[in-house]
Amino acid sequence: MAMAVWCFAATAVGDAPPLDAGVPSGTLAAPDVEALAIEQLRDQTRQIRELREGRLDVAVDPNALFTIDLGSEGAGAELELLLREVGRDRKPSQNRTGRKRSSRQPTRTGDPLEDAHRELVEARAAFLALSPERRAEILSKHESRRREAEAQAVLTISETDKPEPKIIFFNESISEALNT
Repeated sequence: MAMAVWCFAATAVGDAPPLDAGVPSGTLAAPDVEALAIEQLRDQTRQIRELREGRLDVAVDPNALFTIDLGSEGAGAELELLLREVGRDRKPSQNRTGRKRSSRQPTRTGDPLEDAHRELVEARAAFLALSPERRAEILSKHESRRREAEAQAVLTISETDKPEPKIIFFNESISEALNT
């Protein structure tokens, strides 16, 4: 079975910020940094689900949702886990005995950060396990929605930039004074 996974070594403009973006070094206690990281992972997981459902905010670049920093310390393990999950999602829906497998529930470790990371990997894997045609359809619909929103924004801006017609009324005495 051939499988491709897109990974990016660096983030581009508009991509999801690194987990510690905007947090000056040493300003947050470790639990606060961890809470921020968990929140960002959960937001990204939610956005991937919204992408699949056709509800992703048009301001979000879907490519950023699948970016893995290849220079990060855990990149190899993250890629390995992602590939394993994609492979698991693509297997037939029957186990070795021929019975249908029950829907798999996310594995909980008890570590909120690790659980949030696993949920993100599972959401990515579920999207990547879709057929290429279905993924292209989802991305195309999102891009269409994005272009439509952009066109609507441009139209709204151009309408508000038009000068308002000004009607100037002259009092007869002022008009007479100007003419003399």
